[in-house]
Amino acid sequence: MVSTKGMLHVILPVFVLGFSMLFHFIVSNLKSYKNRKDISGVHRVLFVIAHPDDECMFFGPTVVQLHHKGCELHLLCLSSGNYYQRGSARKRELRASCEILGIDPSYVTVIEHTKMPDNPKVKWRDDLVGNIILKQIMQLDIDTVITFDRNGVSGHSNHVALYCGVSYLCRESLLPSSCKIYTLHSVSSLRKYIGVIDVPFSYLFAQAAYTLSHKDKSLPKKAMFAHSSQMLWFRWFYVYLSRYMIINTYSQLELPSDEDPDSCASEDEKLD
Repeated sequence: MVSTKGMLHVILPVFVLGFSMLFHFIVSNLKSYKNRKDISGVHRVLFVIAHPDDECMFFGPTVVQLHHKGCELHLLCLSSGNYYQRGSARKRELRASCEILGIDPSYVTVIEHTKMPDNPKVKWRDDLVGNIILKQIMQLDIDTVITFDRNGVSGHSNHVALYCGVSYLCRESLLPSSCKIYTLHSVSSLRKYIGVIDVPFSYLFAQAAYTLSHKDKSLPKKAMFAHSSQMLWFRWFYVYLSRYMIINTYSQLELPSDEDPDSCASEDEKLD
């Protein structure tokens, strides 16, 4: 005879998975819910990433949803991903991936700067990163910038440098008043790899969120497969298990007046 405790061990995981799947279906398909946590006033968007493949590994749901809403989408990649001397191939893969997600390849800009190599041991200067981003904002009349938060999802120092760059712009009051910055929430390793189970918690507590419907959830995967040079065995697990392939959650960047100007540098040193 199966004990009550044994029954709970079976029923509880099934209930949690079923509830999560139902919740995900509701917030990604029903009109009264699917737009409830959209970022408001979005027309021209600049996604700022550090390496080719960041756009689909971390921001795929957002790109797809904003494309469906008719937003003008631009992407700024601050390196060619040349750590293993594959930069040329990775730039081609990036444009193919963006086309799948809904970003016109002609709206993709890749920066190759000698002081900003694809290398987790090299700290990118806040002002250098910030001014490159600002130039794109001004040239393209961007109203919304989307990038990483201070933990960079994976902790990669190049990801963190993007947060530090936009923080520099805010701190120095260089941003146009019409431009808002939103940063992607980093979550724990456990939450990162539980897929749809993380959707209810993420959605309910987020300031802004984008989820993918069952119809669209294959697009970030397809885009990731366009990065054939990066499809090592562990990335297959990421593609099928990561919550970032299903949901993105954001907060608007608003630095407190007493923010320490050196806080980004200290964060980078920790991540190295």
